[in-house]
Amino acid sequence: MSNNIYLASDLMKVVRHTLKIHIQKAEKGHARALWEVDERFLNGVGVVMGGFVSSAADITMAYAISSLLEEHQSFVSINLNTTFHRPVLLGQVLVEVQVARMGRQVA
Repeated sequence: MSNNIYLASDLMKVVRHTLKIHIQKAEKGHARALWEVDERFLNGVGVVMGGFVSSAADITMAYAISSLLEEHQSFVSINLNTTFHRPVLLGQVLVEVQVARMGRQVA
């Protein structure tokens, strides 16, 4: 078992440098990010793997939710369902999310 303590700055390093997701805006339950998709994210048929697409959505949603929280509040993802309508390809991808409902315990 690890005793490591992870800081928000650690997450930011992964988001920016490893996943290449750049948050452009996060306010009032809305967030927008620009994702720089390169060859590392592709599967064998040349489209982005679904897990990376889901991660980009989850990370951007985290910023949207954070923009609604009070100083003493925190959160974690408890469920993530993803439906893919078309493939994501190489290049820049705009990821835009909106919190639909913010309850006392679940958003």
